[in-house]
Amino acid sequence: MQEREIKHILTSNYDFEKWHRLIDFVFPKVNFESAIVQLNDSTNKTKYIHQKGDIELTDGKKIIILEVGIKKENNIARTKVGFHNLTAKYIDQANNHGILVFYVPEDKSQPDYRLSFICKQSKFNEDGSFEEFKTNPKRYTYLLGGNESGTTAAKRLKELATKKDGFDFVLENVIEAFSVEKLNDEFFRKYKEQFQIFSNYLVEDEHIRYDIFNINKYEKQEERIDNELPIRDFTKKLLGRLVFLYFLQRKGWMGVSAPTKGNKVIWKDGYTDFIHRLFNEAKRPDKFHSKYLSELFYKTLNNEKREDFLFLIDGKSPFTDNVNRCVPYLNGGLFDDDFSKGI
Repeated sequence: MQEREIKHILTSNYDFEKWHRLIDFVFPKVNFESAIVQLNDSTNKTKYIHQKGDIELTDGKKIIILEVGIKKENNIARTKVGFHNLTAKYIDQANNHGILVFYVPEDKSQPDYRLSFICKQSKFNEDGSFEEFKTNPKRYTYLLGGNESGTTAAKRLKELATKKDGFDFVLENVIEAFSVEKLNDEFFRKYKEQFQIFSNYLVEDEHIRYDIFNINKYEKQEERIDNELPIRDFTKKLLGRLVFLYFLQRKGWMGVSAPTKGNKVIWKDGYTDFIHRLFNEAKRPDKFHSKYLSELFYKTLNNEKREDFLFLIDGKSPFTDNVNRCVPYLNGGLFDDDFSKGI
């Protein structure tokens, strides 16, 4: 199974039949239930908890596969710890050593679902001390579905599947595949790559270097690195702004529908791909920073006096459907207009 096929499953609506194939591809030995196995749950947060099967690892450990139907009043995207507590009780460290669990919304208007890995291990170290490990509910989980990119999860599952080629496919391999620490390392590596690519482009463009950032055209070679500091600062702040907006759009706060007359803005159900959509629908993508991002950063996000918090360019919606949309007011200085024009 190719990574793009895995990603397609992860970014589609939840369908366990497709996951059946993917789980079978990733793990060494999987036993799927032929009928519905209902597990008891005394909480009022779930519609059902079904055991879909189990996974046997080469170290003798077993992971059970659960599907949990979440009642519509609970938000899949925002809740992690509460869901973790619903299912962690099924680990006994004797028969079940871990859980691969799908949290699926009863409300089908919620496009996202959550895949989490839960594990507990206890052991005595060589010095006689007792050690216990638990997966953190905020750190071993992926949000999947139509609003998500699925890129990292697809890559991790593909990497995990390569363990089948050897004789060791152990619990630690699964823990690593879901570890947020590795996610953070990957994020900062890619962030650094993008910083280098973008800042290198800016420093090598003579128009940007000399006309926009006003670097002396007759600079000495040994002065170049110091002279490029304003460009690197610009790059750093731009990427910081985009990362911040990425988290806001994930919450559904960017591009929400404009309110009807006399009503207030409801900050939900905005574009979760706001920045990507803004670029794709821009009439002048070659002016994306100077015309679109500059308007968004310096005249919109930092302007609390906007009528209904509208985001407009040249008095009109920048999106192809021509529907007026809103973005929040953000104070704190991140979107102060403190850089050169023309980029």
